[in-house]
Amino acid sequence: GVPQNGTVNINTSRGSLYSDAACSTALSSSSVTLSNGDAQATYLKSGTAGVATVTASIVGGPTAQANVEFVALLTPAATISLQAEPAIIGANIGSGQSEKSTLTAIVRDGTSNNNFVKNAVVEFSIVKDQSGGFLSNPSVVTTASNGTASVVFVAGTAATPTNGVTIQAKIQGTSTAATIPLTVAKKS
Repeated sequence: GVPQNGTVNINTSRGSLYSDAACSTALSSSSVTLSNGDAQATYLKSGTAGVATVTASIVGGPTAQANVEFVALLTPAATISLQAEPAIIGANIGSGQSEKSTLTAIVRDGTSNNNFVKNAVVEFSIVKDQSGGFLSNPSVVTTASNGTASVVFVAGTAATPTNGVTIQAKIQGTSTAATIPLTVAKKS
């Protein structure tokens, strides 16, 4: 095709558009000059993690879209929480493994935006377990875009008192950790 002149409209679903690489000069409008088919360099910055859909369109012409993922970094202020589903499970019989709980750790960056952290390494461990259970392999898991990492606790054959099992999730290389109690109940 023949290179075009004119303007291209650029929009984003997350963050802001800038005319400089330092992201200090915001674009005055979403219209960017197009000369010989090339648009001026445009930069995107977001204070929040997640996926931005960037759309470029020419009036009366083509439209193109691309997704850009913003990833929050693991900071010294990062936090971790831990959830169990379900928190009360039955004792397994013999070598059975049907009684289990999915443990999900959620890592956030600890900033005012409370962003999810992708690629944080979480170490799961059993702190206390009177049932004789175990964690699925691997017990070291990297967080996804939504800040989550999961493992499965499989109950042993013995029932425990209420909250007789304690599982820990720790951000690798830090002392930041969370624990959650589980109960392995006797089946009737």
